Amino acid sequence: QTNLVKFISNFCYKNENAKNFFIENPKEFYYMLNHLKMDKCNPVKYEYSVLMIKALCENCSKIQRFYMAKWFNGP
Repeated sequence: QTNLVKFISNFCYKNENAKNFFIENPKEFYYMLNHLKMDKCNPVKYEYSVLMIKALCENCSKIQRFYMAKWFNGP
């Protein structure tokens, strides 16, 4: 799972097509948000999850609004 999150984090960095995929498929975005939970056995996964969210939200107001609505209003 860590490698998947790491790949998506690197793939989404300055990639508008990847960001559009997550805008069009919110279930996939929710799946990625679930990786933000702290894992005692694998703390690196959390760090890559944060980088992935940063890469997705950077210069993309649609994802920023979507993330904020998820964060403050729940699923």
